[in-house]
Amino acid sequence: MADIMSFHEQQQPLTYHMRDGPLPPSPPPERSPGDYSRLWRSSPYVERTSMETITYDEPPAKYIGPEMKKALLRRRKPAHKLPRNSRLLRQSMLWWLPEVGWMAMGLICVIIVILTLRSFDGKLAPEWPGRITLNTILALLTSIATVSYMIPVVECLGQLRWLRFSRQSRPLIDFDTIDQATRGPHRTLPLLFTFKGGLLGLLGALLSVSSILSVPVSQQLINYKTESSPGDGLAKAGRLTAFPADSSNSSGPAPVNIMGAKRALFTGVYTVSDATTTGKQEGDVQDDAAVLCSTGNCVWPGFTSLGVCTKVVNITSHLKVSSAADSDWGITKEKASYNARLAAINMTLVAPNLQSLALSIPSAPSLSFRGSDIETVLLDTYLIYGNPSFSPNAEPTFQAAEILHYWCAQRRSVQVLDGEVISNVSEVPSTIVNTAKSLAAQFTSGVISCFEGSTDVNCSSKHWGQLTLNTPDSQATELIVKEFAGVYLSKVIASSFGGIDVPVPRGGNFLQGLSLQIYQAEGDLAWAIGASIFPDPDHPSDPLVQFQDINKLAGNIALSMSNWLRSVGDRSNSSLTGTAMVNQTYIVIHWAWLAFLLCQISLTGVLLAAVVIWTRVEHIQIIKTSSLAGMVALDDGSRAHLGGINDLPGLSTRAALVSMKLEKSSVSGLAMGLTTTRDGAAMAPSFTGGHTATRKRKYQREKDEQIGVLGAFTV
Repeated sequence: MADIMSFHEQQQPLTYHMRDGPLPPSPPPERSPGDYSRLWRSSPYVERTSMETITYDEPPAKYIGPEMKKALLRRRKPAHKLPRNSRLLRQSMLWWLPEVGWMAMGLICVIIVILTLRSFDGKLAPEWPGRITLNTILALLTSIATVSYMIPVVECLGQLRWLRFSRQSRPLIDFDTIDQATRGPHRTLPLLFTFKGGLLGLLGALLSVSSILSVPVSQQLINYKTESSPGDGLAKAGRLTAFPADSSNSSGPAPVNIMGAKRALFTGVYTVSDATTTGKQEGDVQDDAAVLCSTGNCVWPGFTSLGVCTKVVNITSHLKVSSAADSDWGITKEKASYNARLAAINMTLVAPNLQSLALSIPSAPSLSFRGSDIETVLLDTYLIYGNPSFSPNAEPTFQAAEILHYWCAQRRSVQVLDGEVISNVSEVPSTIVNTAKSLAAQFTSGVISCFEGSTDVNCSSKHWGQLTLNTPDSQATELIVKEFAGVYLSKVIASSFGGIDVPVPRGGNFLQGLSLQIYQAEGDLAWAIGASIFPDPDHPSDPLVQFQDINKLAGNIALSMSNWLRSVGDRSNSSLTGTAMVNQTYIVIHWAWLAFLLCQISLTGVLLAAVVIWTRVEHIQIIKTSSLAGMVALDDGSRAHLGGINDLPGLSTRAALVSMKLEKSSVSGLAMGLTTTRDGAAMAPSFTGGHTATRKRKYQREKDEQIGVLGAFTV
């Protein structure tokens, strides 16, 4: 048998087993190192084994002294390491190539993701068949990258099981904890919180858990922004430059759409009424009657058009209020009556102490307007309204207003946004050239007969003039209103306020009553105006709020009439073509989210490099996640101590109490040896009899120094 040095150099491992026995009565005589070597080789209780362990029942007869221990330890190399020139070690380094390949595949996927996102950043979202989107491609590439870097992570954790036991004994349960971490993110939590795998184990656990977030986080890279851009579609906005649109008929009555005019008037009045009675905040007419937009998003340049404008003046100072003779109104127990009179236009409201109003379109001159306003007038309306007293022995109060609607030049800015028309309308100063006798039916008696079938030659004469409005803007727009058409439209509007000139009640024939409200006028139009002015019959109204409601009422009538006028214009000649906008979806990349995926790939590379270097330094075989290695890890004695699989709860408890260490086996392979229990006692031999605890610890310390492992097995 070769000496101890040649034995280690030839990589022929020996496993020595010593059984406890009585100590010799006296220390052995001094011997040279050669004597110890020969004594050790010739000892009947020590035998070289290759495939099996031979157990002796009798204790050794000789005492191994400190000198022999030192000689053995000097000549002994680390038992668990392969030599640097081992062919197995050189070949095993190639076993990491699959992991390197998977890392390369993950890195390639990340590069493809970067190039793909860069090519689509700020571009239109692609429309691919099968409803495939860029998010789908990103999710696919991210999934491949995640799988690619998780394979090296799992294999590194598998190799880490053995590396952790290469230099020192550790509880056997640590081996199981690291092994469980190779089976998925849900099994890595014990390793993440117990730190049983060291820094590399913690890094592997973090990478495994974070892999769940790879795809969701990658989706945050892509954001979509919708913008409007010019596209194909119809965009027309009505613009009126002459009324009527067909100006070829220079004499005689021009055709006017009576139904359209009345509908526009009622739309303006009832819009405010509806907003007041329903409590809506907005009661404005929508400027969409003369707008066509096929895409739902259109823009037009500003333009000038003929329209109707309005002005409202508070004329309560002209109102004279006095008591009238008592009268039975039939809707209140009170018989007291009051007169509210505008003497200049001979208009009087006779009413009890109730909410009441009177409308009048007199032919008398205006109380508030002069000059250009009268030259372009379409309708001049007077309104008297009374607010009852809700306190005993108090009299009602009355207010009056003059409402003027007139022809004007309007500057319009129109756009359609998501199907909703948004417009700004403002009156444009213009130079008035008026050759017409009058445009308002209430101020013109001669023209009215032309619409009643008169054969007067003046009805067909060309001397009837027109209204011309010249705007000073860059478009130099000329807006024309033919007198016949203007007067007729005025008559149509005025006729909607029928029965408005009623000085006294006559049997209730001309009274429109609603709850405790009384309107000294006929028709639903008057009722709608009253409903706007008196929203709540049981509570007093604020005169300031009432005047604001009247302004809104007048403005909505003007806007509704303007919309109708633009809608009946000659679209082929005067309508304005705009730009139809199409909603386009653009891709915006948030590059900061890419750092998450790059960190995962980078840390995986760090983990793989660290495990490879550690394996190389320790000269350990590459086992990784091999299950076969774990199946042959324990010999019969160790298995007997740990118990079988029928007692799994107890097995975990016993595994936590014993320690193991990676060693060199009898066939030049790696082995895991069962060393000590948690209390420090050796697993073998079993101390019996009268041995003390000091003897046990001394024996274990000497045995660990000489051999280091009991019950060796091969992997």
